[in-house]
Amino acid sequence: MVVNQTKKNFVASVGAFAVLIVAVAFVLISPWVLIEQASLAYGIIDPLLLLVGLLGSLLRIRLLRHAGWLGIVLFFPALLFAMPDLDHAGPALLGFPTFWRVGTTALLSLALLLSFKLLAIRRSD
Repeated sequence: MVVNQTKKNFVASVGAFAVLIVAVAFVLISPWVLIEQASLAYGIIDPLLLLVGLLGSLLRIRLLRHAGWLGIVLFFPALLFAMPDLDHAGPALLGFPTFWRVGTTALLSLALLLSFKLLAIRRSD
């Protein structure tokens, strides 16, 4: 019974991380979240690295998991450089839209870190 619960938790973690990969791809490509668009190559490479990390977790291959961590690390600069400069921002970027963009991307980053770490912990069982 404990083994079945562990497998269910692992499958839930895999599903959650897969949804986060789709969210990362959406954030990097959509013009509604980031002010400065990430390049198309970056928008493809970063989710691909995250997908390779997910496969590494499924197959228990540590080298592939490192690719996933690299994808998470490369996601942070895209968020930092794409945020608006509030000192020189127009009135359309001040207030709630900027707060929504920063909050959404910060929560997505935190969710990526936590879910990938939990995926590793649950897989080691």
